[in-house]
Amino acid sequence: MFCSRCGTQIPEIANFCPVCGTTAAKVDAVPSASTSGTIIQPAAAIVTPAPVAAPISAPISAPAATPVSAAPVMIQTASPAIVPAASQGMAPAYLPDYQTPLPTAQITKKKGSNKKLILIAAAAIVAVLLVLAGVFLFKSFTSNKSGNGYPQSSSLLIISEQNQSLIYGSGNKAIKIDGFISDFKYSMDGKSAALAMDPGDSGTYRVAYCNGSKVVDVADDVSAYTISSSGNKILYLTDYDSSSQTGVLYLYDTNSKKSVKVAKDAYSEFTVSPDGGSIAYVSDVTLDDYGSISGLTGYIKIGDKKAEKLDQDQYVIAISNSGSYLYYMDADFTYSGTTSLYLRHGKTDNKISKVSPASGFYLNKDYSEIVFVSGSNTYISVNGNNKEKIVTSSNSGLILPSKIQYYYNSISSAYAYVVNVPSLLDNLYLSSNDDYSATSIVYVDKNANSNDIDKFGSQYAYFLSGDGKSLYFIDESEQLVIYKNVRNLKADPVKIKSNEDVQAFDVTPDQSAVYFVDVDNTLWVARGSSKPVKVDENVDTSYLTISADGKGLYYLKDYTYNSDTYIGVGTLCYVENKKSAKPDTIAEDVSGIDVSEYGTVYYVFDHYDDATSQNIGNAYLSLNGGDFKSVSGDAVIW
Repeated sequence: MFCSRCGTQIPEIANFCPVCGTTAAKVDAVPSASTSGTIIQPAAAIVTPAPVAAPISAPISAPAATPVSAAPVMIQTASPAIVPAASQGMAPAYLPDYQTPLPTAQITKKKGSNKKLILIAAAAIVAVLLVLAGVFLFKSFTSNKSGNGYPQSSSLLIISEQNQSLIYGSGNKAIKIDGFISDFKYSMDGKSAALAMDPGDSGTYRVAYCNGSKVVDVADDVSAYTISSSGNKILYLTDYDSSSQTGVLYLYDTNSKKSVKVAKDAYSEFTVSPDGGSIAYVSDVTLDDYGSISGLTGYIKIGDKKAEKLDQDQYVIAISNSGSYLYYMDADFTYSGTTSLYLRHGKTDNKISKVSPASGFYLNKDYSEIVFVSGSNTYISVNGNNKEKIVTSSNSGLILPSKIQYYYNSISSAYAYVVNVPSLLDNLYLSSNDDYSATSIVYVDKNANSNDIDKFGSQYAYFLSGDGKSLYFIDESEQLVIYKNVRNLKADPVKIKSNEDVQAFDVTPDQSAVYFVDVDNTLWVARGSSKPVKVDENVDTSYLTISADGKGLYYLKDYTYNSDTYIGVGTLCYVENKKSAKPDTIAEDVSGIDVSEYGTVYYVFDHYDDATSQNIGNAYLSLNGGDFKSVSGDAVIW
């Protein structure tokens, strides 16, 4: 499924889009290839709850008719979104593939409070909130580079037509390839990707590999695939047999351009280590009379060694280089929603805890730490040691800077996010109460101690700076709040004074300006301690997008949504980040914009194609943020 609003691909079991919060009931249309860069992603991150996965005990179903990928590009212009979730779980770190980012009256602040950021597009988040597991994909449009523990990713710019696709990467010219890109999965740095193309009626597709300068075909008739976080290996399943729900598993080397058979009769759930040298997969699947899986065996293959079996009905959710850290679980065929999580480190296997697999997992870059939900709380285990409670909530999620590097993989009902940070401690988390009526910001220090920072208002929007210090968000008084150093628990926040409640905002990479939209849909800009200045009126709250160079803001005004075509259009404007700057009108009837370091593209809607159920239009590209030129008259939009 693909989100009808932002184009993000959604796991079939998810009830909400992991990026913008749109209910899955509205998601049918195939997205344009440009989901790679946030086709006009909502400015403020929409807090996206993890997609709700069926318990691994639940019948593990056959591959979806279209490839299910991790949140396409971890992200948004604002920081990860918190989205209503149908069941409990950690909100996917709304690890932004891109992420980003928030006036004040009296703030109710708990002792030891601190703040971080999230930008949330209001509308989609009201009732239920975070649940981890599924997405990523977010894309922020800031390109700030941080060398302080939060490495940034940069994804390719993809424009897809119905019969061909254009990819912009390391060069100024597009890589042109035949075929429609229906899905893609990035390496952790975003510089290479596995592409799923031309999906057929049987649910299979061909897979290709792009390193930013060229595209190479990998295989046809593929039903499931993933790429290693380093981008050097692609694991894929072909020759799928629906009666047994298995196929043949291959490992493709992106350097040698050769595939090696790993296993026959493999199930469609598998994972690979960051360096591509270790693999975990599921085979020996048995089905009951109803076609549901009633038995399976997990396998581990380290380098050239013979594949090793786990105990019956156990499967791996994450494997590090050389298999030094191996996390695996018991399959839950009783539909209880809980199971046991184990860690193999060295020659020792330890049971870590009972867990709620549908809530998903976070791991740090070397896999030595794992964050998970157990019961009504969120815990961390370091080096396989006893779990420590870090958040008093089962509805939780990491708050991270936009465009942070991360890797996503799903194994049956479990979703695992590997974040390219040395530790999951000394970070900010979200915490929602059981009925989702309140969501707090929590700082977990290096000793796993929790410190309440503040609470969100009705808009779960935030922005965390690239160095992880400055947090912007909309508080309970519906005003924009800034913590200059969220880890300084004694410091009071600064509020941007707005006459009306704030709905959405975005922040320039250097934090010299904060753009926000109030409840009257008026766009304002605030610089330093100066009074906010009015920029424009009738501005859509979901489409604030900082330019790739951070020197200005794109936004849509006079936005209207067509429920028949599942697409909205508005007037695309740009305002330079300078005092007294006036907005410039770029184009009318714009339905999407994708900003990346490789270029900026906007889409002008033309028509809805009944045959393919796709929105078609013109794509206009600028490689330097200047003049836009038409590069496609047949571009697929979302």
